[in-house]
Amino acid sequence: ALNLYRLPEAGESAPLERLGGISGNEAQLSAVKSALWDTLRPGTLVVADSEALHVFDCASGSPQLQEASTIQVGQRCSAACLDPHHVGQVSTVDETHLKTWDLRSNKLAFRRDGAHLFGVRDVDYNPNVPYQVLTAGEDAALRFWGLRKLD
Repeated sequence: ALNLYRLPEAGESAPLERLGGISGNEAQLSAVKSALWDTLRPGTLVVADSEALHVFDCASGSPQLQEASTIQVGQRCSAACLDPHHVGQVSTVDETHLKTWDLRSNKLAFRRDGAHLFGVRDVDYNPNVPYQVLTAGEDAALRFWGLRKLD
């Protein structure tokens, strides 16, 4: 299940208020790795689980999340991060691969196999430089990547 809660105002001791969400029967979520609010598309929530990216529409005013699309990203996805510079692009890491997906077309935009010697554990975008990401791997290395020059 995936639920949205409202936090109490600062200084209040009120309990969390459940706003809505989805049950396990409505969307097939496996082990959730990342939940990302898309700041470039308000009302959009991207959830990365171990095998897919699920895009939810939260702007409809309904307390229930509506799944807009699902992209199969491969097995063993370990992290995801939204591109702060480009609408609808999210990068994922699985096993030794770095992949960037276009959520508008539901297709792979960039791919780098063998990004790390062993597994890749995390990915993040440089907020100041477009197309630049950082990955962290099980090989104890941090690597910077220019998505336009992955060869």
